[in-house]
Amino acid sequence: MFKCPYCGKGIKTLRNLKGHITVKHLRYGFYCPYCKEEFETLQQLQNHLVSKDDKLHKNLFFLITKGYTKFIDKKLLIGENQSQNVELHNINFYKCPFCGEITPSFYSFKLHIRKKHYENETYCPYCKFEFKSKFALLWHLRYKKDEFHQNLYRLIKFRGKKFVKKELFMINNTESIKG
Repeated sequence: MFKCPYCGKGIKTLRNLKGHITVKHLRYGFYCPYCKEEFETLQQLQNHLVSKDDKLHKNLFFLITKGYTKFIDKKLLIGENQSQNVELHNINFYKCPFCGEITPSFYSFKLHIRKKHYENETYCPYCKFEFKSKFALLWHLRYKKDEFHQNLYRLIKFRGKKFVKKELFMINNTESIKG
């Protein structure tokens, strides 16, 4: 039997626990059951869960985020036996250089950049220099000599298909995400 981290209710299956959390706890607001900190959006809650170094926060992230069910440590959700000694899988997250939003996969990271920033942003996230058009920003990114500018240019221009160094956008699960 699994224990809900929000209310402590015992639930028989992991699937039912995910449904319980979604329907009973995430429908009306977003807060961390461990820190009691409140958030305006689900993305802010997910960013908070990823930024913490303990296994309970990471495990809750895997539980409420689609596609990460296989990384859930069931031992952390069973009754009062919430041991901190269980090994955490090495998962990489990607941080947007424009807004700092954290995404759980490179594919969702590329989609985020294309949908939210490609048409709207006219400033360089590294230099903070404002441009009059997105074409001027692309020119700036292309001809700057450091690998961060070049990498962001390749991601935007080639839609992440050619020569993009994923590790420049990557955040380890042990690294601090704030800042």
